[in-house]
Amino acid sequence: MTQNSTDEKFGAEDEAETISGDRVEPGEVIDNRLYLTFAAMLVLFDFLLVWLSVAFWFPYSGSVYSTLRVGVPAAFIILLNTKYLAPLDRFGLGKIDWAEDFKFLLRLGIPIAVAMASVMLIFVGALSYLDIGMKFFAPRDLSFGSLQSFLIGSVIWAPFMEELLYRGILFTSLKKFAGASKAIFISALAFVLLHVIFFVYGDIAFVGIEFVSHFAGGLILAYVMDKRNSLPLCMAFHGLGNVTIFALEYAGSAFGV
Repeated sequence: MTQNSTDEKFGAEDEAETISGDRVEPGEVIDNRLYLTFAAMLVLFDFLLVWLSVAFWFPYSGSVYSTLRVGVPAAFIILLNTKYLAPLDRFGLGKIDWAEDFKFLLRLGIPIAVAMASVMLIFVGALSYLDIGMKFFAPRDLSFGSLQSFLIGSVIWAPFMEELLYRGILFTSLKKFAGASKAIFISALAFVLLHVIFFVYGDIAFVGIEFVSHFAGGLILAYVMDKRNSLPLCMAFHGLGNVTIFALEYAGSAFGV
């Protein structure tokens, strides 16, 4: 076996040895290409579920789609961790330095949230001044039930679902196969295409805004994963971004923009 073919394996034998102290047979170590293929299939499956959730509604459909969006990627990680001895660190779920992650969130996350809010307000303000005739921010209800739904759905559940797949699986597979730079770009592109599905029937200008904002968000989240290898930190960044957008939507709707 050549050095290059050895490097193309998902986990090297010495890494597998550190999981339980036992060596694994070469055939039990998954190839990076196969890992990337599985990741791509999971992303396409996620796209399908999101499209179905928009096109076909039925009682409890949200729970069914959400369970599948989390359950299938989680089962994939469990399979790789148990059958192929892939360390959880591969998915950003290894040993987490919570103190350093919190400092990173404060040092980078808060400034990014402020910058994002500033850019969006300037952009929307300029278009409103030009009287484009669009409503950029939907009215937000600040009742307890609405806030509770937003907290669970947009700050906890959505970041958990999407980070598990797009940073925990897709980005890490791309990084092992193509390097960090390409992985950041491609995973961000997949992330933005997922969200454009939600707005495929919307105004073209609104879809464009969603594309740019979610692509930027995908780049930032993949960068965080690359630097810290911490899936919980990516989830925190994602939740913070959603809180920022919620605050902008409430402020914007209050001022009629």
